[in-house]
Amino acid sequence: MVKETRVQRKQRKRRLFLKILLFLAIIASLVVWSLNTSFFGIKTINVEGTNTLDEADIIINSGIKFGENIIKLSKNKVEEKIEQNPYVKTSKISKKLPAKIKIEIYERKPYMQIEYNYSFGILDNEGILLEYSQDKLRDITVLEGFQWSYINPGESVFTEENQGIPADFFNDEELDIIVSKLKDIVYDREDNIKINLYNGIVVEFGSITDVKYKLRMLEEIITDLEVKNIQASKIIMNKGEYPIVVRDEK
Repeated sequence: MVKETRVQRKQRKRRLFLKILLFLAIIASLVVWSLNTSFFGIKTINVEGTNTLDEADIIINSGIKFGENIIKLSKNKVEEKIEQNPYVKTSKISKKLPAKIKIEIYERKPYMQIEYNYSFGILDNEGILLEYSQDKLRDITVLEGFQWSYINPGESVFTEENQGIPADFFNDEELDIIVSKLKDIVYDREDNIKINLYNGIVVEFGSITDVKYKLRMLEEIITDLEVKNIQASKIIMNKGEYPIVVRDEK
């Protein structure tokens, strides 16, 4: 085997260096081209997952512009802009080269509404304030008689100033079905909450203790009444160990 001379080694290293330099130059040229060419200009924006929100508003709030370079687009910044809307719980941005954007939305839904001055604060099931509405929303449970201080949309109602809000009615998806049957929850006095159901039954719920347990029990009672087709006018849950169902004799 012929031993490589010193000159040959230098020439080989030089050729390798030139190849690497050429490769890097090509990569740099491709990067510059991709960041400036209209080929990667955004042409399509699809929005998925909206129920109440308007897709056009989502696109406007995202700040994405048609024709904008898709490679330059920061997904995190776009998601932050979209999630400034209190009704948006989470968002996810996906890029599909060369020119398509997909925006996936997971919405917060109205769960309860609480009186505030001459309006209603609309809350989701985590206690996040979605908006203030001048009108009472239909088919959304109303909290009445509970004192609370102003918060901004997007903030949680559970603050040091709002300790009177019954937190146990929230943060449990298993309660969504029974809560949907409650027309209003009325703070009557410290040891008794009154609940009016959409079917006309009045519930003497008792104090705000063991709320989740009592709500599940109430759901079982209502289901049993519906299955057996029993008409009731009142359910008493604050007298003794077991609930009392007062039948409607009409």
